[in-house]
Amino acid sequence: TVQIGDVEKLITRRVDVLREVDLIEEVARHYGFDRIPTTFPALTTPPPPIDPRITRARRLRALMTGAGFSEAVTFGFVAEAAAAGFASAEEIVAISNPLSEQFAVLRPSSLPGLADAVAHNLRREQRDVRLFELGARFRKGQGEERVLAWAWAGMVGGDHWSGGTRPVDYFDMQGVVDRVC
Repeated sequence: TVQIGDVEKLITRRVDVLREVDLIEEVARHYGFDRIPTTFPALTTPPPPIDPRITRARRLRALMTGAGFSEAVTFGFVAEAAAAGFASAEEIVAISNPLSEQFAVLRPSSLPGLADAVAHNLRREQRDVRLFELGARFRKGQGEERVLAWAWAGMVGGDHWSGGTRPVDYFDMQGVVDRVC
């Protein structure tokens, strides 16, 4: 049991005990946290269902990683020249106060960022690169949309003692499209 005098001594000597909850914690620590019974409050309502967009994103990530792709997370800002190939000038969303010309507009597609990531890997002598991104693209009039984009460069099959490698081609990419759809 804790006496009132003990509490007053504790409060006057301890500068970290300022609130009621601090005192409760000190009493529980002296009593023993393992001796306090754990009980969870009863649920009165069922938990809300999982948003179908989250389930879809999880499935797509599992499918793409199962196909040998690695997830990339690229910037939502790109240079205006990089965005011009993926949207008309009227659809591109300019940033009012960009940090630099390299980050002047919101990306209308995930592909410019993925292309930069593939080029970055190839410059560092990674011969076989498979990347995907599940992210947002931005266009005037359409707003923000979630999209899946992927890039594949190099050989199919990777390094193996039995050989059997060949460059990735259109039909390999078509296989990924079929798998996603």
